[in-house]
Amino acid sequence: MTMNKTKFDSQDEKERMNRVLEGTFYYASVHTPNMSAVKKFQGLPTFKVSLGLDEANLAKAVALGLTIKPASESIPMSHVVISRKVREGKTYDEVKPDVVDSMQKSIPEEIRIGNGSTGAVKFGTYWFENNGGGVGTVLFKAQVRSLIPYDVSTDRSLTMDDEGFTVDSVVMEETDVDDSPIDFD
Repeated sequence: MTMNKTKFDSQDEKERMNRVLEGTFYYASVHTPNMSAVKKFQGLPTFKVSLGLDEANLAKAVALGLTIKPASESIPMSHVVISRKVREGKTYDEVKPDVVDSMQKSIPEEIRIGNGSTGAVKFGTYWFENNGGGVGTVLFKAQVRSLIPYDVSTDRSLTMDDEGFTVDSVVMEETDVDDSPIDFD
C-alpha cells in the first residue's frame, strides 16, 4: 500500500499528530540530537530512533505510509526511523522529545538507551514534497519499557588499557595566584 498526498490528506489531523509504534530501539538519540547529518551534509541536528518492528507494528507502519528499512548488519530487523529535526531558530530544549520509563517518569540524560532496549514512540506525521513526496515524522516522546543501558566500555571497536591515560590520573597542580585587584587607571 503506497501513501499518496490525497490519501494522507484524508486522514484526521489529530490522529496524524498522535501516532504510536512499539518496537526495539537502535541508535537512540533522544536525550541529545544526532549530529552526523550536520557534519556530513550541513544538515540539521536531529533527535531520532531507529525502531525495529514486529509484524503487527510493521503492518501499522506500512499503513501510515512510513518508509520501511530492511534488516541490516547493524539493525537485525525491519525498522523505521522516527525523528525530529532542530530547525533554525529553535533550541534543543524546545524540540527535545520527552523520554520516560514504563510509569511515565522522566529518564535522566545520564541514562543512555542502548541498542535492544524496547518501548514505544509517540510521533506525528506530515507530508513532504521533496523527491516525489512522502510521509515524514516528528518525534514527541520515547517510552522505554525494557532498558539495556548503553555503556561505552562495551564498545568493541575500542580497547581498554589500564597502562594508558585515565581521567583519574590527572593531578591539578596548585599555583601561586596573585589575588590583588588589577588597577586599570
